[in-house]
Amino acid sequence: FLADLIERTVVDLDDAGLVVRDLERPDGAALASARRFDTTLTATPLGELAAYYYLHYRTARNLARAVKEDFSLSDALEALAGAFEFAELPVRHNEDKVNAELAQGLPWTAPWAMDSPHAKTHLLLQAHFCRSDLPSSDYVTDTKSVLDQAVRVVQALLDIAADEGYLETSMCIARLNQMIHQGLWFTDPTFYQLPSVSEPLVRDLHRNGIRSVPELALADAKRVRGCRIPPATKKALARMPLLEVRCEAPREPVAPGERAHILVHLKRKNADPVSLVQSQRFSKRTDDGWYIMLGDVETDELIALRRVSFQSSTTARLEVSVPNEEGVFPVSVFVMSQNYLGLDQEVKIDIHAKGNSRNGNVES
Repeated sequence: FLADLIERTVVDLDDAGLVVRDLERPDGAALASARRFDTTLTATPLGELAAYYYLHYRTARNLARAVKEDFSLSDALEALAGAFEFAELPVRHNEDKVNAELAQGLPWTAPWAMDSPHAKTHLLLQAHFCRSDLPSSDYVTDTKSVLDQAVRVVQALLDIAADEGYLETSMCIARLNQMIHQGLWFTDPTFYQLPSVSEPLVRDLHRNGIRSVPELALADAKRVRGCRIPPATKKALARMPLLEVRCEAPREPVAPGERAHILVHLKRKNADPVSLVQSQRFSKRTDDGWYIMLGDVETDELIALRRVSFQSSTTARLEVSVPNEEGVFPVSVFVMSQNYLGLDQEVKIDIHAKGNSRNGNVES
């Protein structure tokens, strides 16, 4: 029994792409079954990722199959809701009817039957982003359970997209992570991340030409004249992690075919930095973090991804392979919050390649 169980498990992991098996036959032996081989198991990068994020092997397999170059936000949400971690979410008696009623007020249709736990997960996440009223206290509890699991699944999804080198897909998944933490759609006014913000206040800010949280944080008294900003909003605004981003490209031209290093300096503008994430819709205590992505916008290639978390300042070192020809090669550094909407920044950099290539002289 134990041998059969082990064999079935190994076959499942192998078929899912999480391990590879090296079967070694003793010399001269004619063995009919792989069960009798001496087998060496080696984890694949996908297997290591599943172990790091404590994912079910089916989740890792399905996420890897779902990721693609033209990955939309709805695709990302569907991949998240379809994770095996949500297969045991309770769908109680008559909740299929409740789910159907809830779905009528949400923008996207769940691609499962209404009695499926994955459909319920899909709907609860949308309701979280819409800040919709939930039909019962059970749904509030279920939403909390979904959110507790969702972050690590999304982080794994981002790593898979990064391994494939998909820039826009990776940025889309990062936005989904921001939405989960703040309970908003990424198209919503980001002021709603702050407490005590009302629709009239948002209209007043827009009328004064203030359309983002950083603009509000840096606005002088004249710009916010006529806007009644509550004390709780001002206090939260002062604690938002606003960054100064500075990038250093190689000062001298890099030989074609060689590697160039880019330094990304991050510094908080806040006088009294607080790293604990502020969120009215995500109860799990967590420190804020940042994604640093290096990419080529024109080709939609993600070259490097780093995650950083810091109190005051930090420097990240990114590496890029220079094409095997002379010229100027533009790349972009994207600094994206893991937890907040509307704080992302882009810095464009030119890398100059000139001189002898790794494989010899460059032809002119």
